[in-house]
Amino acid sequence: MRQISSHPPVAGALAAGQVSESWAGEIAAWTSRLPAEMREGTEQILLQAAAVGAGFDDLKLLANAAWEQWRSQHPDPDDEDDGFDDRRLSLDTTLDGAGRITGNLTPECAAAVQAVLEALGKRRGKEDTRTAAQRFHDALQEGCELLIRSKMVPDRAGADTHVDTVVALSQLRDLPGAPVLEEAWLAARSGQHGYLAGKDAEVIACDALIVPVVTGSADWAVIGQMIHLVLDTIHGSAPDPAASPAQAA
Repeated sequence: MRQISSHPPVAGALAAGQVSESWAGEIAAWTSRLPAEMREGTEQILLQAAAVGAGFDDLKLLANAAWEQWRSQHPDPDDEDDGFDDRRLSLDTTLDGAGRITGNLTPECAAAVQAVLEALGKRRGKEDTRTAAQRFHDALQEGCELLIRSKMVPDRAGADTHVDTVVALSQLRDLPGAPVLEEAWLAARSGQHGYLAGKDAEVIACDALIVPVVTGSADWAVIGQMIHLVLDTIHGSAPDPAASPAQAA
């Protein structure tokens, strides 16, 4: 409220009930970067846009456009500080686990965060009654959960270790308990309960990390025929397509 009180147009709109307290705070924060001579006019434009139904994202876009326009007309050649050394981020949590994030982001980090929030924080249908701030909160949580589920977040001692083991089918079938598993697999392949297919499988795998694996084995019969053709070509004899690999040997 102390911040809003230094922005007369915003304070007046809040007192008249034209904007909510959260929106008034956001507008005051956006225009605080502007010089005093154009701050009031920009706030009036934003308030008028809000009055005719502009959304939170639209107001933010207008505020950023005003800031970029002023920066393009007033470049500072002596200002080479990109804010990288001032970057910071802190997360304070309460006893019940709630948190508050504060920080100072570089332009690159801010662009990355904004891209995630805008992609995941969109309104999802007419029944979505969340405010823009609530959608962005949920988008941040969803983005972090997707990153964790994709196993791309390093553990304390580094990324999780992945081991790929190649075992021959004959060795698998000789292991203890293999017959039971084999019967369950055959039952599932025959259509009994145990495997998901169709839409159910699509729902389960919609956000899963999928790694395509192509496996195969050599067809020794074909290889034998190829060897036979090569040998016949070398010795100048006509190849016999009906000859088997055993005959070629």
